[in-house]
Amino acid sequence: MKRLTFFLLAAWIAAITAPAAFAQLKYVAVVETELDATSGAVNDLSAAEVRQITTELRREAVKNLPRAKYNVMTSETVQAQGGAVLEECADENCVIILGSKIGADYIVRGIISKFKTLLTLSIEMYETENGTLVASSEPVRSENAAELLMLAAAASADMYKMFTGTQGPVAQGSAPKAAVRYTVAAAANPAEGGAVSRNPDQTNYAPGTKVSLTAAAADGYAFNGWSGDATGRKNRLTVTVNGDKAVTANFYRQSAAAPVEKNAAKAGDDRDDEMELERRPMTGVSLGCNFSPNDGGHVAGQLGIVHSRPISERMVSLNVEGNILAGVASYPYYGESFSFFGINVPLTVLLQLYFFSLEVGVDGDVFFGDDETLFNAGFVVGAGIGFSKQHSRRYFYRYCGGINYGTHFVGMWWLF
Repeated sequence: MKRLTFFLLAAWIAAITAPAAFAQLKYVAVVETELDATSGAVNDLSAAEVRQITTELRREAVKNLPRAKYNVMTSETVQAQGGAVLEECADENCVIILGSKIGADYIVRGIISKFKTLLTLSIEMYETENGTLVASSEPVRSENAAELLMLAAAASADMYKMFTGTQGPVAQGSAPKAAVRYTVAAAANPAEGGAVSRNPDQTNYAPGTKVSLTAAAADGYAFNGWSGDATGRKNRLTVTVNGDKAVTANFYRQSAAAPVEKNAAKAGDDRDDEMELERRPMTGVSLGCNFSPNDGGHVAGQLGIVHSRPISERMVSLNVEGNILAGVASYPYYGESFSFFGINVPLTVLLQLYFFSLEVGVDGDVFFGDDETLFNAGFVVGAGIGFSKQHSRRYFYRYCGGINYGTHFVGMWWLF
């Protein structure tokens, strides 16, 4: 009889305490991650990549929300209740309606937008009873989906921990949970091919820590990319610790043809430098001989400064030139000869066709000599040929047709 009484008393205690314990359990629904269509994010992420991010948010909820207090609903349960997407809206009603529809006490959603080349993920957690925003993550940004997924895991873990920290202890008298730490293992393949350094170099790391890995190739080897929990071909990368990581730096032995390849690459660099040189403005000197056969004519040496500025991708340039002339004029018909000097300022456009060039423009001159000053304006038509791979030196035959005289010029530009 005593035993029967004991069992009845135990059953009664369990009956009155079980509903209270059950009532403490809260349901959390992680709904489908949204893409901000207006920002262009839909063009950079596939549906499978978006689902993968949603799955990661749900996985982190399971890991970080105490099971004694929160039940994270599966994707099948959320879908079966008919509410997979939290629609964008201006008020809190949509959160309440969706939470009620799927039986969730809290709703978690991710929103992905794009600014320039960066994808940005924000994570939010709402209490569905009143639509209150109870937790949110710091926005994370990346140019690719793989890194965004890694950052999403760390950011959502931090958000869930922040949320549980505001909710008080899970159960009275429960032992404090040990701090979570993760390892980052880095290896070289083959081992003699090189080494990998970590910064900071620690035995384990707190969640969210960023660790820089650098691969250094040994003599005779070259770096060939990362594998394992990291990808890419740059010898330095940064991983965000959101779990135990194992990363391998791969190296390969350089063949005898490697110097040839290096020389080929260098030749390619030279070609790039040459094209770059042709696109940039250049200044140099003009040197030549100016002469005219008209009415006896003149012969003058010419020295000046020329500035050439490209006005298209590489073919056309605008040239400003200033020259000083000094020479002798002779007029046998009048029995006269005299020395003179002058200033010559051509403004031309140059069409460059590999080693051959064509020039057109206008010309202004002032000559002083024989107690006479002569002003002249005319046009310039010229052709030239260059003798360097950068086309920096050009030799010209130039004809200037003016109001008062006609002149010829043979000379050289040397541009730097």
